[in-house]
Amino acid sequence: MGNQLERLVLKVPPLPQDCPCSDVYDRFAANEDLLTLAVTRGDEPVGIVNRNELLFQLAHNFGRALYGKKPIRDLMDSAPLIVDVQTGLSSLNATIVRESPSALLKGFIITDQGRYLGVGTALSLLNLTVEHMEARAEELAAAQRRAQAASLAKSQFLASMSHELRTPLNAIIGFSELIALQSLGSTGTDRYREYAKDIHSSGAHLLGVINDVLDVAKIEAGHQQLNEISVNPADLIQRCLRMIRPRADTAGIRLCNTNNETLPALKADETKLQQVLLNLLSNAVKFTPSGGEVRIEAEVSPFEGMALKISDTGIGIASTDLERIFEPFEQVDSELNRKFDGTGLGLHLARAFMELHGGGLTVESSVGRGTTVVVRIPAERLLFQAA
Repeated sequence: MGNQLERLVLKVPPLPQDCPCSDVYDRFAANEDLLTLAVTRGDEPVGIVNRNELLFQLAHNFGRALYGKKPIRDLMDSAPLIVDVQTGLSSLNATIVRESPSALLKGFIITDQGRYLGVGTALSLLNLTVEHMEARAEELAAAQRRAQAASLAKSQFLASMSHELRTPLNAIIGFSELIALQSLGSTGTDRYREYAKDIHSSGAHLLGVINDVLDVAKIEAGHQQLNEISVNPADLIQRCLRMIRPRADTAGIRLCNTNNETLPALKADETKLQQVLLNLLSNAVKFTPSGGEVRIEAEVSPFEGMALKISDTGIGIASTDLERIFEPFEQVDSELNRKFDGTGLGLHLARAFMELHGGGLTVESSVGRGTTVVVRIPAERLLFQAA
């Protein structure tokens, strides 16, 4: 932007320090737009004269008689704010605010390596500051547009990769399962079957990671949609518990379901709701030590909708990390959970899916005392009331 103060300079001829005050008075009176005059000794600024102050001093009774013939140095401000033209606009504003607020009333002098260049006023400073702020705002807006365009392009690219990534992985998973099960005949070696199981397990894990990444990309690109049907939440909860139970049994963790069979049906995307519950139950089991408990319960209100609560007796989360856990790819680092793997997308997706349903997801937790996650489904999605 060049030297910003160059645009601030008002090239007003200065006054010699011996100039009579009456001549200065006449000069101000002849030009209503003239607000400030500098006083110089040669090329060196030595003072400043403000229009209002001088006119007031010479206009009142006896003022002109007392000062009219005296040199202007007797009435000038001999300690004006003097700034070099190379000074940045922000530095000038800071100097005025912190050291010379009177310069907003009296004006200030601008020099070039000590030589008088012109004067500046509050009005000219305000105009330049506004222009600078507008230019800066446009720069930031342009940068934001570029960032949004780049993010959208990334999200659209990832969303479009669904077929290319999933198709070969599904083939790997399917064929490895055939080999592991010896569906087409004996493989002849037990180790080959174990390898096939490892391929199947690794492929399924990789497919899950890719699905999560693609879901995030679809959400960011605005392509994620709901496939809404009538969902029986009691059946869905039982199904999710059956899927997670082998892992819980292996870890020595009790699963408790306090719900009955009278929960009202929901209008929802069953696949996404199942993904939310499985993710939350999986996290609860993952971060609960052996001998602990994971509990799921539902509360129904005709006005507030349904709340599904998944609570555990696990390691918990520090209060300072509660909001951070919802950021994509974010994992809270601690000695307790560092050993656990994962992409850090689960909670981000869970909350996003619930927001697509018009609901939400909240977490309450403290270190060493477990975690409770509440999935909220709005009342308008209840298809009928519980008996």
